[in-house]
Amino acid sequence: MTAHRQLVREYRDAWIHFRTHKTPGKAMKEKIEEAEDALDVFNLDIARQRAEVEIDRRHDLARVEHQQQSGWVGWVKNWWYGGSP
Repeated sequence: MTAHRQLVREYRDAWIHFRTHKTPGKAMKEKIEEAEDALDVFNLDIARQRAEVEIDRRHDLARVEHQQQSGWVGWVKNWWYGGSP
């Protein structure tokens, strides 16, 4: 039971890292895949929901899709769509 809860916590932390960093790293991807193999869909869904709430709650974290793009692609996207919402 304790090992299961620890695995869910590790998966939640890894999912937060995965959603907030552009390059999560090989070790982080392996940890996510390991937990996805060991946990059932219900626990994965709960852990992901808790991770998303944690990202929303903490102001120092931003999802990859909400992070500012650099270079000319980011400039064109901001110009075309009128900046970030």
